[in-house]
Parts: sequence; structure tokens; C-alpha cells
Amino acid sequence: GYAGENMLRTHRVICPKFEGAQYRLRLLFDDNTVREAAIEDGVVKVDSSMLSKGSEVLAQVRAVIEGEDGEEPQVFQSEMFTLEIGDAIIWYTGSVTP
Repeated sequence: GYAGENMLRTHRVICPKFEGAQYRLRLLFDDNTVREAAIEDGVVKVDSSMLSKGSEVLAQVRAVIEGEDGEEPQVFQSEMFTLEIGDAIIWYTGSVTP
């Protein structure tokens, strides 16, 4: 995505299926801020707080299965990988005539 986008783009995520799991995309920024977005039906929508500036971020896909009767949840996670957030594209600064 690009800096400043807000729910404009969906991203398909391919990951193993686990029965009863909730899926999340976790982003780790260079200032150690962690942000997460839900993955639903293999698709994640990223909001503008996750795309606040152009940079590279570390990412991870996580699947969490809640435990029953006080058991600890099971967490399955991918290796960390790098995603690039591009700088905002500003190519037109004039007004738009209706």
C-alpha cells in the first residue's frame, strides 16, 4: 500500500487453515510499534494508521485458536517477512471541477 491510504485496498493472504482459528496480520514498525489487522476469508484491509508513512516494516501472519475451559490459546505464526509501504503518490494538486 501507500502512505495515507485508508481501507482503499485489500490484500489477499495465503496461509494454512486451522479449524476455529482467527487470523491476524501483525506489522512491526521501526519504532517497535506493533499494529494488527484481521484477516477474514483470506483478505486483509489495512487502515491509514498502519500506512502512516513510507517505510519497510516487518510482518507476520498469525492464527490463534482460543483455548477451552481456561486452557492457553494455541498460536501458529509465520516467519517474519518484510513489507514495503510506498510514499504517498501526489500527482495532482488543483481543484476538481464537477
